[in-house]
Amino acid sequence: MRLRTLALVAAGAIPCALGQISDQVFEQLAAARTRLGAPRLERDPALDALARSRAEELAARPPDRRLAGRESITRTLAARGDRRVLQAWERLDLSRGATEPARHFFRRWQRSPGAWRRALAPTTTRIGLATARAPDGWLIFLAILTEDRPAAFDAAAWEEATLAAVNHLRAARGLAPLRADPELAAVARRHSEDMASRGFFDHRDPEGRGLAFRLHRAGVRHQQVKENIAVNLGQADPVRTAVESWDNSPLHLAAMIDPDLHLSGVGIARASDGRIFFTQLFAGDGGKP
Repeated sequence: MRLRTLALVAAGAIPCALGQISDQVFEQLAAARTRLGAPRLERDPALDALARSRAEELAARPPDRRLAGRESITRTLAARGDRRVLQAWERLDLSRGATEPARHFFRRWQRSPGAWRRALAPTTTRIGLATARAPDGWLIFLAILTEDRPAAFDAAAWEEATLAAVNHLRAARGLAPLRADPELAAVARRHSEDMASRGFFDHRDPEGRGLAFRLHRAGVRHQQVKENIAVNLGQADPVRTAVESWDNSPLHLAAMIDPDLHLSGVGIARASDGRIFFTQLFAGDGGKP
């Protein structure tokens, strides 16, 4: 009985280790994208499962058949009814004997220019990864990446969703939700529209005028006002992309979860090149709701 328990533990250790390889590659890829300012990739459990199925199928093949006759990943996703996908790519690599498999697979990915460009592209939106072990000891690493169709532009719905997402972050920290303020929203929207129409991305406009000028021009007065801005290329979920980018930045996060700020206005605009500009203002008056 004791030997059987040990055998079960040992058998269970392999999938855990294989999962760690995929997780470590994803973490390194996510860090590389962050350094370049690319939007955060969504780690999709459905794509993870598909990558695992394909990697295990390849691992079960004879060694001379592991790189042959694979069905197009785009066709596979279409057959599964994933209508979000505009394009899809697969990254396949094999290794035996690497002492640090995750580092090995990641570095080989970096040395493949075309595949690495796709991995870092701002329009690449989702990823699934898996690693399987073949009976002869080879490791099969497989990643599936997708470029999804941009969501239909809906400024009003996205502005509401942005405030809801920020309030979700506040609720997780025991903070009261921000209340929507039409005056702040009008100021925010005007700045996003200005960035979209004139092609700049900054808290100051090309004339050097900042938030204080915009608030004064609109006759909006609060003791404290903070501003977050974001821009993305119309990912499948632009709101999630914007709010996650703020969540990953200490200064932007501080504005979202400041307990002394109680009002918010969100303004979103789309440029002619498809870029989506976000502005969110946060206001408070002496810590009073």
